[in-house]
Amino acid sequence: MNVETISDSQPIIIKKKGRSSLALKGFAVVFGIGLLSVVIYKAGFHAILASLSKIGWYFLVIIALNGSRHLLRALSVYMAVPNRQRDFKYRDAVAARLGGEAAGIVTFTGALVSEATKAALLKNRLSLADRVATIVVDNLIYGISVILVILSGACMMLYTFGHGDKAVSGALLIVAGLMCLAIFGLVMLAKHKFKPMSHILRKYGHARWVPNFLVKREEHFIRLETSVLEFYATRRHAFYSMLGINFFAHALSVIEVMFVLSLLGFKPGVATAYMIESLTKIINFSFSFIPGNLGIYEGGGGVILQILGFTAATGVALALVRRGAMLSWAAVGILILIWRTITENVEKSGSREAETV
Repeated sequence: MNVETISDSQPIIIKKKGRSSLALKGFAVVFGIGLLSVVIYKAGFHAILASLSKIGWYFLVIIALNGSRHLLRALSVYMAVPNRQRDFKYRDAVAARLGGEAAGIVTFTGALVSEATKAALLKNRLSLADRVATIVVDNLIYGISVILVILSGACMMLYTFGHGDKAVSGALLIVAGLMCLAIFGLVMLAKHKFKPMSHILRKYGHARWVPNFLVKREEHFIRLETSVLEFYATRRHAFYSMLGINFFAHALSVIEVMFVLSLLGFKPGVATAYMIESLTKIINFSFSFIPGNLGIYEGGGGVILQILGFTAATGVALALVRRGAMLSWAAVGILILIWRTITENVEKSGSREAETV
């Protein structure tokens, strides 16, 4: 099952996928669970358990820190919509954020379903075109902030640890180079107001390798790309405000890393926590094709902390605690999705009864 489309008639459309797609998704989930089991076994089950036992009721603080990031990301979505078009409240943006993230987690499909669900949950508040443009702008600005965090973290780690290990040094140089290339590309797109998707469809739309459903929606892509490019030109204050909000959210992630490690008996500096968060983002992005990053998130955490002088068990424990906080908010998001579904059905039933009378 997967969220495929955003519709004005219902919040979420679920469409059955072919057996091959379901089998592939099932294999990926089983692979992730198996990988997680191997990671825990290699790091040491008892060592990880001993670390987790130190968290106690402080886990509620970690949940609060994690939730604060959701509130900030929701504020970014809220600010992406101009005041004159903003026919929804901040709490609606929070509900869309939590519901969307939950959909991506529980369906093991990630960003595609997550972002589609967020847009769907804002229906009756914005037009379909405005919803899609809002989500795209928000994700683009968040992506810019992530690129800058990864670039600065990679440079920091190169300066601190890169000289002793050629493999680590080479990998970090590649990451830094790719991030610089991404920044350059975004600057050029904005400067020349280039619309990549529209250009491809206009130039190659007749080619057989271009899906027909994309060609039919060429006008939609033109409007969407125009809206995104005009955002920076016409709403520069909102752009930088949203960028600042996202950096604040990243700062909370760094604080979360520091807090968890302090509970595990360490006293990491801000620079160390920043490098951990930066490298974690690299791993999350690189292996985003694994549903929920199962096993990858925990294994990557173990590798990162080993490079920085900690034990693998500490890295896995840190990742498990943070995943636990994510799942706690995913549970809230599921409740929101259930509530919205029930509300929609009740409203539809009432409308049908009124029409019958």
